Amino acid sequence: MTTNLSASHAILDGISLVKMCFFKWVKRGQDKKWGFSSLVLVAATMVLALPVRAASPDCGGENGWAVRMALTQLKNNGLLPPERSDVSPVNVVRLASERIGKDLYRQIYKITFADKAGNTIEVLTMNNASNVECSESGVEVFVVSKDLGSITQ
Repeated sequence: MTTNLSASHAILDGISLVKMCFFKWVKRGQDKKWGFSSLVLVAATMVLALPVRAASPDCGGENGWAVRMALTQLKNNGLLPPERSDVSPVNVVRLASERIGKDLYRQIYKITFADKAGNTIEVLTMNNASNVECSESGVEVFVVSKDLGSITQ
């Protein structure tokens, strides 16, 4: 986990400011209740102002954007007959999701399709997605022709 130093410094500066204002308020003989209320209000404002990291969007699932576009590409390129409706994704795994902009992520999925006869086609997809829209870009589809396994030493 990385720490944003400028945000940490801003928080520490804000806390120092709150303490200074509170003690000046109390020294002036003002009501301590109002001083405490001001302290709570400023502290709450600081907490709400902290940056929030949104979670990467989940665009997987059997009816997800990447799955639908991969199936369309397989049919359009003759790897599946266009009239076949018995093919469905049996496994959808998000391999990566990298933030590439403000609320914009590049996602890579591994999708395995299977028909009723047990034949499978495995593809990798890559597309951009946001928390608002999974279809921020087209979907690049790569057909996995052979899994070579891993190398052990």
